[in-house]
Amino acid sequence: MAVRLFRWVARFALPRDFQERYGAETVEVFKDAYRDATGQSFGKTAVILREFAMLAATSVRERLVGARRAMGSMTRSSVTMTLNPEGCWRDLRHSVRMLVKNPGITALASLAFALGIGSTVTMFSISHGFLRDPPFPEPDRVVSLTRDNFAENQTNVRITVHDVSDLRAQQSTLEGVAAFVETSFDLSGVGDRPERVLGAYVTANAFDMLRARPWLGRGFRDEEERPGADPVVILGHGIWASRYQQDLAILGTIVRVNGVQRAVVGVMPEGFRFPYIEDLWIPLEVDPVGVERGSGRRVRGLGRLREGVSLDEARAEFAAISRRLQDAYPEVNRGVTARMVTFKDFVVEPEAALMIHAMVLVVSFVLLVACANVANLLLARAAARSREVAVRTALGASRRRVVGQMLMETSVIAAVGGVLGLLLAHVGVVMFSNTIADLIPISWMVFRVDTTVLAFTFVLILLASVIAGTLPAWKASGVDVNEVLKDESRGASSLRLGRLSRGLVVGEVAFSCALLTVAGLMVKGVMGETVSKLGFATEDVLAAYITLRSGGYPAGDDLTPFHRDLLERLEAHPGVRGAAVSTFLPGLTAGRMSYQVEGEPVEPEARLPRVLQNDVSPGYFATLGVTPIAGREFVWSDDRGSEGVVIVNQRFADRHFPGDDALGRRIKIHNIHSLESETEWLRIVGLAPDMAMNGNRGPQSAGIYRPLAQSRRRTVRLLVRGPADPLGLTPLVLAELANIDPNVPLYEVAPLDRAIYLNTLPERTFGVMFALYGLAGLLLATVGLYGVLAFSVRRRSKEIGIRMAMGANSRRILWLNFKSGLFQVGVGLAVGVGLAALISPLMGEILMGVSPYDPPVYGLVVLAMAVAGAGATIIPSARATRLEPIETLRAE
Repeated sequence: MAVRLFRWVARFALPRDFQERYGAETVEVFKDAYRDATGQSFGKTAVILREFAMLAATSVRERLVGARRAMGSMTRSSVTMTLNPEGCWRDLRHSVRMLVKNPGITALASLAFALGIGSTVTMFSISHGFLRDPPFPEPDRVVSLTRDNFAENQTNVRITVHDVSDLRAQQSTLEGVAAFVETSFDLSGVGDRPERVLGAYVTANAFDMLRARPWLGRGFRDEEERPGADPVVILGHGIWASRYQQDLAILGTIVRVNGVQRAVVGVMPEGFRFPYIEDLWIPLEVDPVGVERGSGRRVRGLGRLREGVSLDEARAEFAAISRRLQDAYPEVNRGVTARMVTFKDFVVEPEAALMIHAMVLVVSFVLLVACANVANLLLARAAARSREVAVRTALGASRRRVVGQMLMETSVIAAVGGVLGLLLAHVGVVMFSNTIADLIPISWMVFRVDTTVLAFTFVLILLASVIAGTLPAWKASGVDVNEVLKDESRGASSLRLGRLSRGLVVGEVAFSCALLTVAGLMVKGVMGETVSKLGFATEDVLAAYITLRSGGYPAGDDLTPFHRDLLERLEAHPGVRGAAVSTFLPGLTAGRMSYQVEGEPVEPEARLPRVLQNDVSPGYFATLGVTPIAGREFVWSDDRGSEGVVIVNQRFADRHFPGDDALGRRIKIHNIHSLESETEWLRIVGLAPDMAMNGNRGPQSAGIYRPLAQSRRRTVRLLVRGPADPLGLTPLVLAELANIDPNVPLYEVAPLDRAIYLNTLPERTFGVMFALYGLAGLLLATVGLYGVLAFSVRRRSKEIGIRMAMGANSRRILWLNFKSGLFQVGVGLAVGVGLAALISPLMGEILMGVSPYDPPVYGLVVLAMAVAGAGATIIPSARATRLEPIETLRAE
C-alpha cells in the first residue's frame, strides 16, 4: 500500500515529459532517489544517487549550460505562474504534499505567521477606524476654518461672528463660509423632565457645505440665523426614532430646547451626525452688528472648495484676507492669520495621525519577527532538502523554477497563517471596539474587519511570503549539483547557512526589543499612577454634571444661591458625608490660565507661565477626604463682593516660594498670554496637597483653586460622598434637584473612580495590547534563537565529536556554543535599543508623560530579553556537551 501511494505521488510530482524522454528505467531510479531524498527511505542512498548521476549525465550537461544563475524578479515568476495555470496548480499540489509530510515545521511556521499577521491586522483595523474619511461626499474638499496668533501663542482657536461675516464677503475660493458650535442641549416636551442631548448651533448653509439633506422636512433658511427669527430645530434620526418613535407627523411639533419652545422643521438621515456625534441642530445667529468686534460667540468655520480650486489656492486667498483685516482692525486682528485644513485633518490632526501610523509600524515588528522566525525554519529545512534540489536541478529545473516552487510552499504556509491571523484580528478588533467604542467621540470612527482590512491582509500574506521565503529559497536553489550528488555523507551539505541564520536571529531580537520597549513605556505611563495613588477619596464619591441653562438663569445672574441650596440640602441627609461642586472633576483635568506672581519681574514681551485652575465650592477638600496643608478652605462669603482669594497646591508653592510661606502672597490670573488683560490680585489663603490636577497624565503640575462663588460657571461637576455604593445616592440627588428646579437635568452620573478609570481606558487598552504584542515578539525571538542554536549543534555534531575526542571538556564545549548565542542576543539588543529610541518619541501623548528615553524601562527590557536569550541559548548548548564522540564519529 505504501509503495502504491508513493508511486502515485511521484507520478504527479514528476514532469510529464521526463518519463517520455528518459524511459521507464530512469524513471524508476529517480523514484527511488526522490523517495530517499525526501525521507521516505533510509537505505541505498549513495548507490542510487551515483546510478542516477550516470544515467542523467548527458541531461545535466545540456540543462546546466542554459540554466540561469539568477532567480530573476518575483514579478516575472508570478506572471509565468499566472500564464501557466497548469504549472501553478502542479506547484501548489506539490507544496501541499511537502508541507503535509512535515507537519511540525508547517505548524510552527503557520503559528508564527498567525501571530505576526494577526497583530498587524488588528492594529491596522484600529488605525483604519481612527483615520476613516468623514461620511460626506468628497470629504477632502470640506475644510475647517480657525485662526492662529503665533505672537500670542494661540493656534487653532475659534473665530468670531465678525470673522464669518468678513470671510463671506471677501472670499471666492469656497462655495460658502458656514459656522458651527458643538454643545449640549436640554431637550424636553411639555411637562417632561429635560434630557441632555449633544447638538450644535449651525449656520443655515452648513448642511449645504456637507451635501447633506434632511430625510424629512427641510433645512434651515438664511433668515433663521438672524436675531428675532422664529425658533426652529432639526432632529437627528436617532432622537427621532428613540424619543418620538419615528413619528412621521413630527414636523411642526413644538419641543423645548434649553427652555425655549422650538418648532421641528426637519429630521436628518439615519447615520448623519455632525460635527462629531451631535444629534440635534439649532440655527446659529450671525449678527455682527449686535456685538462689539472681537467679542461675542466664538465659532468654528466650515467651507467647501469650489470645483477646480486647490487647498493651497484657498489658503493663499484667506491669508490675503487676514492681512487686510489686520490693517483694517489692528486692535483685535493684530497677528491673526487664517488657518485652513481639511475637516478630516481638523478632527484628527496630522500629529495624531502620525502617532497612529507609528503604532501600526511598531506592531508590524511582530510580523517581521515572525518572518525571520519562519525564514530560519525554512533555512533549516532547506539544508535537509539539498539533495532533492540537486536532483531537480540535474533534471533541468532552472533556478527560478526551483525558487518559485519553494516560494509557493512559503505562500501556502503564509496563507494558512493569514487565515488564522485574520480570525485573531477579528476577535481583537471586536474586543477593542466593545471596550472603548463608546468613549470615541466621533460617529464615523468604527472598528471592524471590512474589505479594506481584508485587502490589507492579502497584501500582508504576499509580503510575508516574499520576506520569509526568498532568502531560504535562493540559498537552497544555489547548491552545487556535483558536490551534493557525489557526497556520500548524509550529514554534509553545500549550504552555508550559519551567518544568515544568525543575522535573522539578530533581527528578531532587535525588533522584539524595540516593541517591548515601546510597550513598557506605554504600560508605565498608563499604570504608573493608579487611583489609590491620587491622594483623595474616589470609591465612595458620586460624580455627575449639572448645567444651568441661560433660559432659566440669564447671563450675569449669580448662580451661587442655586449651588449653595443644593449642597446644603444634600448634606442634611444622614447618609451624605460631604457634597461639593467644581468646574472640573478631580483626577481628570483642569483649565489652563496664564498668571504672574507679585514681586516677580516679567518682561513686557515675555510669555507668561501657565497654571492649572479649578473653581471649587466650600467643602470641596473635605468631601474628598483631603486636609489643607496650611491656611483654610473657601467659605461662601468668598464671593464676587469680597477680596479675591486663591488656594495653591504644593507644586505651585515649591516653584515660586521654596522654603517660604506662600500664605498672604498674591498672584494675578490672565485669560490670555498678555499683560494687557487687567485682573485683580488674588491673595493666597491656603495650601493644598497635589491632587492630580493634570488628569493623571504624567507628573504632578502646578495648580490653583478659586472660589466657585467668584466665577460664573454654568456647567459644574457635582461631588457627593456617601456610602460604599455611591450610585445609591442618585435618587436622592434627583429628588433634591427637582425640589429646587425640575428643569435642571443630571447627566453623566458615575462613581468618581469609574470616571477616572474611563478617562485613561483607551491608553490602558493600548498599553495592554502592546504588552501582549511585545510578549509575542519575545516568544518568537526566543524560539527562533533556540531553533538556530539547536540546528547549529546538530550540524556541528562531527566537529564537536572530534573536539571531545581530542580532549575538549564539556565546559569548553558549553562555552563554545553559549557565547555564539549571547553574541547574537547582544548585537540584537544594541540594535533594538537604538530602534526604540528612534520610534518612541513618535508615540506622543499616548506615553502619558513618560519620557521616551526612560532608563528604567530600557534597562528592564534589556534584562528580560537577556535572560530569555540566555535561557534559549543554554539548552541547546548543554545538549552539545552530552554528545558521545564515538557515536557521533561512527554516524559520520
